[in-house]
Amino acid sequence: MTTDTAAPSPDTRRLAALGLTLAIAGAAFFATKGIVIKLALVQGVDSITTLTWRMIVAVPIFLTVGLIGYRKKLAERPAGAPPVLDGPTLLKTLGVGVLGLLPSRVTWTSRPWPISRPSS
Repeated sequence: MTTDTAAPSPDTRRLAALGLTLAIAGAAFFATKGIVIKLALVQGVDSITTLTWRMIVAVPIFLTVGLIGYRKKLAERPAGAPPVLDGPTLLKTLGVGVLGLLPSRVTWTSRPWPISRPSS
C-alpha cells in the first residue's frame, strides 16, 4: 500500500485561505446585521426603510454571484446539451423567492420591536 503524502499545491492553499477569509467575513457581517438594524431603529428609522436598504444592498451581490455561476455553468456545458436555465425553471425560482419574501416582510413589519426609543 502506498499513500500520497504530497503537499497541497499553492492553488489549493490559496483557495483554502480565500474560503476561510470569506467564511469569517460572512460570519462577521451576519453577526453585525442585527446590531446595525437595532441602531437604525433607535435612531428613528422605520422597519420598512431598514428592510428596503437591506434589500438594496443585497440584490446586487446576489445578482453578481448568480451571473458568475450561470456563466461558469454555461461555459462547462457540452455542445447539444439541454439549456442550463430554461423559462419554467426560472419562473419557479422567482416564485419561491416571492413566496419566501412575502411572509418575512409581513412578520418583519407587523410585530412590535422590543427596543425603547429615547425620549427627546
